[in-house]
Amino acid sequence: MVISPGKLYIRAYRLGHGDCFLIGYKATKNSTARHMLIDCGYKKKSTSSSLCSIEEAVADIHQTCNGLLDVVVVTHEHEDHLSGFGSGKNFRFENFTIAELWLAWTEDPRDPIADMWRQAKDDDIVVLGRALQKAKSLQLSESQESFLSEYLN
Repeated sequence: MVISPGKLYIRAYRLGHGDCFLIGYKATKNSTARHMLIDCGYKKKSTSSSLCSIEEAVADIHQTCNGLLDVVVVTHEHEDHLSGFGSGKNFRFENFTIAELWLAWTEDPRDPIADMWRQAKDDDIVVLGRALQKAKSLQLSESQESFLSEYLN
């Protein structure tokens, strides 16, 4: 992709229910283009339509930025914002150079408010898990079961 000097471009990847945005900018004709990736995820059980697979999106991002991302921003830790990065052997960005990683303040282990928030969130997850187990013991319609499975698992 040719980036015009002084122009900002934003590419949104439609991966279904998820977020993945590549922002590029080139200040002058002779300057190097800079790229920022904001999130890279999709909800795996989503029924939303997608225009490309996560593999196609990552390949396009790599080609567009020549494998160099100046900044990767992770807005928050939900599946539809993170799952596209992959993990372990399936980490999809191993062939990238990432100059800076920006995480949400909620991920800072030194922030006491973030620490309290994470603890409360963990407590909520336990409560939701118990609610899901209780709901599974009830006589639910197929649509109710589908709803619970999609949003509570």
